Amino acid sequence: MASIDPVLVVGGCGSLGHHIVNKLFEAGASDVTVFDLNITHNIIPKAKYVQGSIQNSQDVLQVLKSTRPRTIIHTASPAMLGQRNTRQIFYNVNVNGTKILLESIAQFGVTKALVYTSSSSVVHNNLTDLILATEDLPYCGASEQTVYYTQTKAEAEKMILASNRHHGLFTAVIRGCTLFDENDHVIPTQISSAKAGRGRIQISDGKNLYDWTYVGNAAQAHTMTSHMLYGGYTSLIITQRHIKIRRCNSKVRIELLRYSYAMYLSVFFLLVCAPFFYG
Repeated sequence: MASIDPVLVVGGCGSLGHHIVNKLFEAGASDVTVFDLNITHNIIPKAKYVQGSIQNSQDVLQVLKSTRPRTIIHTASPAMLGQRNTRQIFYNVNVNGTKILLESIAQFGVTKALVYTSSSSVVHNNLTDLILATEDLPYCGASEQTVYYTQTKAEAEKMILASNRHHGLFTAVIRGCTLFDENDHVIPTQISSAKAGRGRIQISDGKNLYDWTYVGNAAQAHTMTSHMLYGGYTSLIITQRHIKIRRCNSKVRIELLRYSYAMYLSVFFLLVCAPFFYG
């Protein structure tokens, strides 16, 4: 297998990014640099870290100059939820940041493979059903797209794929479904909703199937793709195990209730029953 070193992981301190860094080392990479806005968390000891912003062309040029990466994995993106000035942030990072990265790669001419983290939602308007969707589906047009984040991911993806085989660069796009792992924000958000009583409201019959992707599997897909230097393709990552989204949310609430009930019984025993047994 050809060496992919040196590797630059843009956004490598993020939830997906640091898993990618780990997988790269497991796959045999030895020279991995992380480029991120915040380099104080999700640190992998063997990796090197450079602080900077993909929105700043000088930062991007400097990191390319210092690392001269043969392979770049671009996974930087603002969180879809919880942002201020959301539209501007999404455009600045996902669209303009990607443009800056591509222009910088073309200027230096040393990078041979670029893997981009996109989203399965680029073919979905969040209203109609997609059944057994594949990467062959056309993009959802801007006039139909109800989520601006997704629109910016689609624009970035198009730029990445259009750059394939230009300036000696081969590109690939990975589309993941909703990612989850041991430290994600998906389950805590569902728990907060359950505690707030919002789980009692159901819209529709609750039979819609949904796909989730374990972040370690998504990271493995990025690592494997980075070895495929011919590039120029899009890949959709799923688990092939569809779950009713209503059932998933219900299981979270049920487990929360079990935990709360167990805690209640424990406290009741300690405060009320224990004195009779051990007094």
